[in-house]
Amino acid sequence: MKWNKFDFYISIMILIPIVMIMTLYNKLPNELAIHFGTSGEPNGYQGKLFFFADKFPPPHWDSIINKSNPLY
Repeated sequence: MKWNKFDFYISIMILIPIVMIMTLYNKLPNELAIHFGTSGEPNGYQGKLFFFADKFPPPHWDSIINKSNPLY
């Protein structure tokens, strides 16, 4: 597979958040706010493992792997 600029930038965009999570994970509280009320106060919490587990792989992962992205 020949890499081009698009492949490089997409790889960087995926790797940066993963590296940030790996380095900062232990510094996060055990529960993270996932929902806020109209007053701005958090009213929904989730454990940090599940907070990040449902974010990866990103929803567009399939289009990146299969090169079916219309912008490609």
